[in-house]
Amino acid sequence: MKKCKLNLELMSYQDVFDDYGAKIQQNHEQQINAQGIAVGSIIAIGKLLKEARDYKDSLNVKNKSKLWSKFENGLTFSKGHISKYIKISDNSVLSNKVHYSKLPPSVFTLYELTHHDQETLVNGIRSGAITANLNRSDVASKKEKKLASPSSTTPQVELGKLRIAKDHWVANYHGFKSELNGLLSKYNVTLVEASVPKKMVNDEDRYYKTITKVIFREAKKFYLREVTTLLDIKLKERNLLKSYGKSSFKKKVDALKFPIDEFDVSNCATDDEIKQKYLSHGLDGEVAWNHYWSDWYALAMDEASKYEYALARRGEEDDIQYIKNAIEKTSKSKVTSFTPVKKSDKFTGIKF
Repeated sequence: MKKCKLNLELMSYQDVFDDYGAKIQQNHEQQINAQGIAVGSIIAIGKLLKEARDYKDSLNVKNKSKLWSKFENGLTFSKGHISKYIKISDNSVLSNKVHYSKLPPSVFTLYELTHHDQETLVNGIRSGAITANLNRSDVASKKEKKLASPSSTTPQVELGKLRIAKDHWVANYHGFKSELNGLLSKYNVTLVEASVPKKMVNDEDRYYKTITKVIFREAKKFYLREVTTLLDIKLKERNLLKSYGKSSFKKKVDALKFPIDEFDVSNCATDDEIKQKYLSHGLDGEVAWNHYWSDWYALAMDEASKYEYALARRGEEDDIQYIKNAIEKTSKSKVTSFTPVKKSDKFTGIKF
């Protein structure tokens, strides 16, 4: 019954990703087949991808990385395009509907444009340096140059500056940004963001990448340490420890004549894939893994905390509570020790 409930729960999450995938597919077809609305479709795809990614990060379920991998594999473009679409849609100049008709309908060219500051983009559009016919190589060759000189543009009237209360400004800014962009678009007004909002966008991207990277790194280190302990036990049983005790991981596996594919994690892309390898060898079990995972998550949060704007938006209290919940869940188990196992019969997943 418990397994059935978990499957139904995962199906509901999968339905959400399937819905995002269907909407992205529809916009991607429009991007390819209707150049007149291609830019708008690219922006829509970027926003949907970001929503899907945020939804994935908010989940507190097992195997969410598999859900995300399935979602990525179902897209009609490569995984490498995901970050490009998101960065394009996050750019307030490129995502302004007023500019769509003047922008190149290419993900690659638009992505190259995101490397320029917003003032340069605005001036480039107004001066005609940026047009729908602009290609990727033209933009890439001008990364260190202005696409248009401010002096060559039509004189403008500065209306003033926007200011927001410092307390909780990141969350508040995200709360009204889409509404503000709609208002600016309606009256053909362009907002040139200051450096702080731009840093916020970069922080968010680095924040998520750091958390994923740290957890994966620690999971891999833990796996290799635990499995090496067990390999040493088997080497000792066969009087091979003296000869291979200080050898590399691979040499130990070869000396025991074990299939390397069942131990090697170099091709694993996520911490969940490493977890499945860990469990397949009959090690300490899922409770032990979850216990350590909460520590890895805390470490990842600590390393990601330098990206202050992303942390402010996500909510530090939410992350602390998430860690507490994970620890509380594992503390209810009867398992009292999570030190590396020392019994050779723990190697139940391998046929000797």
